[in-house]
Amino acid sequence: FGKIRTFKERLESLRRLRVDFNLDMIIADGNTEFEKLLLLKRWVRSRWNHGWNNTNPPWDAYEILKRAESGETFTCGYYSFVLCECYRSLGYPSRRLSIRVEDTEFPSNPFNFGHTITEVWSNEFRKWIVMDADLNCYYEKDGIPLSALEIRQAWLNGEEERVKQVLDDPKLVIPERCEVNPLLDDPEELKRQFLIFTQHKTMPYYHYIEIIDNYLGMPKIRWCDKHSPPQLMCNGKPYPRDAVYVDRKDDFDWQINRVQISLEFKTKNVVENMLYVKLVHSMPDFDHFEAKIDAGAWRTVKNRFIWNLKQGTNRLSCRAVNIFGVKGPESYVVVECKEMPL
Repeated sequence: FGKIRTFKERLESLRRLRVDFNLDMIIADGNTEFEKLLLLKRWVRSRWNHGWNNTNPPWDAYEILKRAESGETFTCGYYSFVLCECYRSLGYPSRRLSIRVEDTEFPSNPFNFGHTITEVWSNEFRKWIVMDADLNCYYEKDGIPLSALEIRQAWLNGEEERVKQVLDDPKLVIPERCEVNPLLDDPEELKRQFLIFTQHKTMPYYHYIEIIDNYLGMPKIRWCDKHSPPQLMCNGKPYPRDAVYVDRKDDFDWQINRVQISLEFKTKNVVENMLYVKLVHSMPDFDHFEAKIDAGAWRTVKNRFIWNLKQGTNRLSCRAVNIFGVKGPESYVVVECKEMPL
């Protein structure tokens, strides 16, 4: 992941989105990274209410936001896409996920079996966390924000009561019309469908989960286990063979933005109180390393440098910083240095 670089034209598109919509100001009141992520989710939700669009808008966050300003409405897929792009423009890696209920091969309710959400990498919690801009919510268990895979596991384990769906304002507004589907174009029917959708905190929709778009590009990545085996059909149609199936947590919720610290002596005969430090990172769009010795200040360092030790306890902290100025989580090592006995 550390070798991934966003190409120039893409960076310019993200910069335009960030500057023209003043996204730095949107998150300015956040005291922590997590608070900033929540503020951006709230802002994207406030741009329009859930609805259907017959104009086939392009997958361009800038264009979608401009159309929303003129009164157009969009579905969950556009909420997740715009939020992803806004996160990326500020330097936070994010990805879009398609989630579906268990009954999807020939669903009894063919108009209401799936949803699209965003996951963003949290340096603060060192994990992927769900941000649903359509419902304007995230999920937590024991005070820790959850990923889609963790929400799914909690649902399958019967732990719904332990999971809190944290809703924010503005809340979801149920649309009164659905012009694109005559079978749903009735206020009472729409209320019924959204009631089904929001039951059990929408957790049943996390049965099948699939990464459909991430900063790495294609292919899609589908979670597969005994509860959600590979499918041949979806909604009565052959299921596309356009994804990689994985069943290891590390292959789905991979770690990024981390720094590995390696230490070595120059020679086997330890005479001087110094260590040679080597840093390796997993940060997309990496810019530089920062290091801090004991309680000192953070300073920019190369990937290799010498660490001079003092007698007693020594602590070295390191982190990576990307081209957007976002700092990754801290890695550290502690070394005890003592005089050699005569």
